[in-house]
Amino acid sequence: MILDRSLRTPPRAKILAGGAVIFTTEAAPAAKASALAEAGARIETVPSGASFLGAVLKRLCAMDVNYLMVEAGAGVTSAFIGEGLCDELALFVAPKIIGRGPSFADGLAFSNMAAVPCLRDAEYTKCGEDLLIRGVFECSPDL
Repeated sequence: MILDRSLRTPPRAKILAGGAVIFTTEAAPAAKASALAEAGARIETVPSGASFLGAVLKRLCAMDVNYLMVEAGAGVTSAFIGEGLCDELALFVAPKIIGRGPSFADGLAFSNMAAVPCLRDAEYTKCGEDLLIRGVFECSPDL
């Protein structure tokens, strides 16, 4: 599954040969969608405007997908967390000080500490030199 609102995925990308599913919006260029479909991709279009990720998850649910592992960069990861769409987080941290660069939390901003997502039952596992932090997000007390 590929999240690509603007259909920037090149039609020659090797991942398309396996029949990848690309989620995009109604605003994406039709010519790009056709080229990607010809290359072997299945194009799934969700409405523009509302939560793109929420719409994608609803479509996946309609496709009988009940569990999804997301491996993503900073933007998608922070969007999933910020929109409250994550049940669980597995985060690898390396003991390297890289400096400037994207962080998985770059897109997150909370007005107060009460709004900050917290992991429950966090586990910490050393994996070689890296540290795996894994936990389940606390649910809203309103649920």
